[in-house]
Amino acid sequence: MKVLVIPAWYNSDVRPLAGNFFGEQTRALIANRIDASLIYTDFKPLSSFRQIKPKDFLFLRKYHVKDNIPTFRINGLNIFNIKYSLGKRFWTYLTLKLYDDYVERFGTPDIVQAHAYMSGYVAYQLKKRYNIPYVLTEHSSSFLNDSIKDSQAPFVKEAFDNSDVLTAVSKPLAMKMQKYTNKEIVITPNFINTDFFEPDPDIKKNEKFTFLFVAGLREI
Repeated sequence: MKVLVIPAWYNSDVRPLAGNFFGEQTRALIANRIDASLIYTDFKPLSSFRQIKPKDFLFLRKYHVKDNIPTFRINGLNIFNIKYSLGKRFWTYLTLKLYDDYVERFGTPDIVQAHAYMSGYVAYQLKKRYNIPYVLTEHSSSFLNDSIKDSQAPFVKEAFDNSDVLTAVSKPLAMKMQKYTNKEIVITPNFINTDFFEPDPDIKKNEKFTFLFVAGLREI
């Protein structure tokens, strides 16, 4: 089976840790003998002017294998602001170009795994054109804090309603998503790498239960 993974955000030289779990999931598919590849359009914010390179103005497409993942990528600038309709349509247009590059090298995928509604919108365009089914997994906290704008809602609804399977990483997120669709939403929590996170029986437990939470703090 050939699976094409499309994340709505991913790591870059500006945000090296962004979306690493999308890469981990794709590597897990590959480890289980599934032919998985990833496509991603990266828009650098104009505010990161010190990290902008001349070639970013060209929106060049490239292919490379990173961390064992065949990856098709565009590096460009957020010139139309992806928060708004024009920026979303431009991002979609470029990501569809990456799909063409993927097909030229590997052929048509059997299924698309889209992460977050903007990637789901791209997957919906592919479904309309080529009848490729897609699974959409929503992660975005924008639903939880009710910050989805009216201009975003049509993209959300089309991505949700036309998915073959719609999933959310938590029950509270699924409840917020239900505002935009009548489809059943399956709860699929983020996975854990049990080869790495494994209880060590030789470690003495604290008498008082201790819980460690490790995360990045980002203003939203």
